[in-house]
Amino acid sequence: MVRSSFSILFAIRENKARKSGKAPIEITITVNGDRCTLSTGKQVAIDKWDNKLSPSLLYQNITAKLS
Repeated sequence: MVRSSFSILFAIRENKARKSGKAPIEITITVNGDRCTLSTGKQVAIDKWDNKLSPSLLYQNITAKLS
C-alpha cells in the first residue's frame, strides 16, 4: 500500500504588507512532499493574525473577518 501525505498551511506575507497594515493571505498545499503556494486574493490586518490557532479555527476566523 502506498502512503500519501497532505497538508494545508495558511500564512500571511508580512513583507508584502500594504500601507493600511494589511498583508496578503497565502495557502501552501503539500501533497507527498510537493508544494504549491497560492494567493487567496484576500488580506488581513497583521495585528489580527494569530499563528497559534489550529488550521480549522484559523479558516473559520479568516472567513468571518473577511465576510
